[in-house]
Amino acid sequence: MAVTTAAHAQSDCWQAYAVDGFHSMALTTDGRIATWGRNEEGQLGDGSNTQKNTVSVSVAAGDWVAIASGRHLSLAKKADGSLWAWGLNYYGQLGIDNTMDQNVPVQIGQDTDWRSLFGGSNQCFAIKEDGTLWAWGDNTEGEIGDGSGQHVHHPIQIGTDNDWRSVATGMHHEMALRNDGSLWGWGQGFGGELGDGTGVDRTTPHHIGTDAWISIATGMNHSIGVKADGTLWATGIGVVEQGTLVLGFTQVGTDADWASVGAGASSNFAIRTDGTLWTWGYVGDTFTTLPVQIGSDADWESVQGGSVHVMARKTDGTLWVWGGNDQGQLGDGTFNDRALPGLVDCGAIHTGINAPVRTGARCSVQGTHLLISGDAVTSQAGYSIFRSDGALMRQGGCTDIVTVVDLSGFVPGAYRVRIATGDGLLTVGSFVLWP
Repeated sequence: MAVTTAAHAQSDCWQAYAVDGFHSMALTTDGRIATWGRNEEGQLGDGSNTQKNTVSVSVAAGDWVAIASGRHLSLAKKADGSLWAWGLNYYGQLGIDNTMDQNVPVQIGQDTDWRSLFGGSNQCFAIKEDGTLWAWGDNTEGEIGDGSGQHVHHPIQIGTDNDWRSVATGMHHEMALRNDGSLWGWGQGFGGELGDGTGVDRTTPHHIGTDAWISIATGMNHSIGVKADGTLWATGIGVVEQGTLVLGFTQVGTDADWASVGAGASSNFAIRTDGTLWTWGYVGDTFTTLPVQIGSDADWESVQGGSVHVMARKTDGTLWVWGGNDQGQLGDGTFNDRALPGLVDCGAIHTGINAPVRTGARCSVQGTHLLISGDAVTSQAGYSIFRSDGALMRQGGCTDIVTVVDLSGFVPGAYRVRIATGDGLLTVGSFVLWP
């Protein structure tokens, strides 16, 4: 499963990816959106409702900077900070003040201060630049978090706090991290998915324990996460033994070198600090209680799970996908399932960055600073650093040969670097901050 020369040639294709339900999304380095897989609800955004099993650009406007995928919908943010959505809208989960499905992007309100976005089962969440949390969509089980139980057709603020970092969305529950690493959950809780030990539903964000966390992910009826000490934890249905109910977070194994997690409907994934990728829960038709390694590569950066398929990114920027493929969600031109990671081919997208041959940005972390170098790093270029959820963390002008960036305030996780040059071309790089 080693990266081939062909894979390295495609390492500058993508700046972000998203997967949920039965479709996949990838954001090109020149700001276009490729989608593939199920499209009955219009979630591919190409103006049709026809499924697609190949990787190609569906949303061509070249100014997209972040994407997120829900079970039957897609979200994206433009460079001007505006938020857009398309797909299923039965509960108003597109946030456009009606319940009509959309098969092309439609703007959500007029605000242009959105920072990061998160798609859910039938809900959506977003964090603004001021750190406030907003939500809309299905609220049957209190998933919105406003305490009302009423469906919401446009973004509303959840509480008054302004220190939210990220949101993980399950089938009927949500988990979120604040900047201090505290963990909060709301929505359905009877299956133990909130991990507070009670099995009680919560209609507003509820503080889970007192520990600090660095990564959290949610499945259909369970949640998994990594604490600040590098230990791995899980709660909900089927996280310890097949079919077993666990009401509170229980440690998975005894290792303390975990960096991040991702989850599918009933499967789990985690990356260690050495860059290796591991899985447990349902692995194909087999249930495992402890993580088993996927292949032998040690350059994995992040991972996300859909209903039956998985996508992950390596530190060289290449995307890999595997799992179920009945809707074409693997994008390989077939409907055949795949048990091991396969490269997401970007040969058909023709990104501008692939025209001239240019050395990618080289990123090296030294202490609390990032050193960016490469052919594109000149005084006529500018850099932007994005968190793995698409949030813009820092930007500025480059200096010749090596650009030094202060990483104060950055939390552990994966980051993407984009270099924009005076001629309009883009170069990308990546780095990981380990705990």
